[in-house]
Amino acid sequence: MSARAAPTPVPDGDEGSGALPSVLRTKRTIALLRICVLAVVTFLSLSSAGVLTVAGPGALVLLFDAFVYALTCLVLSTRRGEASPWGRAVTLAIDVALITAWIEVTGGGRSEFWTLYLIVIAAVALRFGIVQTIGVAVGLAVLLLAQLVEHGVLWTSRLYRPTLLLVAGFAIGVLSLQRADQRQKRFEMEAIAESRARQLGRERAEVER
Repeated sequence: MSARAAPTPVPDGDEGSGALPSVLRTKRTIALLRICVLAVVTFLSLSSAGVLTVAGPGALVLLFDAFVYALTCLVLSTRRGEASPWGRAVTLAIDVALITAWIEVTGGGRSEFWTLYLIVIAAVALRFGIVQTIGVAVGLAVLLLAQLVEHGVLWTSRLYRPTLLLVAGFAIGVLSLQRADQRQKRFEMEAIAESRARQLGRERAEVER
């Protein structure tokens, strides 16, 4: 893993006959994960008077916009074919923007919804490589640190929260790299088996002649 270039996760590649179903599964998984997380956040927000008091009426508008976006992504995830790099980057930017806005309206640096950034890191690992995953984790850690400093949060939180994002980014990135390696090897073995089957078929046809 040292001298070898980090492969891009298979979901956005074209390796083997199983690549396209893998792309569709990944897109749908991320879209469903986005809706599930949004549903949990909405439930927690509506069931907690403290959150709504801090957030104000703008929170409901933000949740509505997030649901429209999540449903749109779910519909688009049913289309065959992989998303372009720019398309993936745009959805990543929108996810980060919505989460950051939600953190701001629910208390800023004092909000406990900063953990949603971990979901973003996991989604990046599913669609990008380890370098991009760690890069996004670093960016989110810096963004979170800025929020913590802006709202005067204690130094203990300023240290452990961004550090947790960095550790999670590295760990999830390594797991995504191993996942990509395993899928690549599986596709290679399937290609070898398919090639061998065709060769045996030609040999059998020649013998029958």
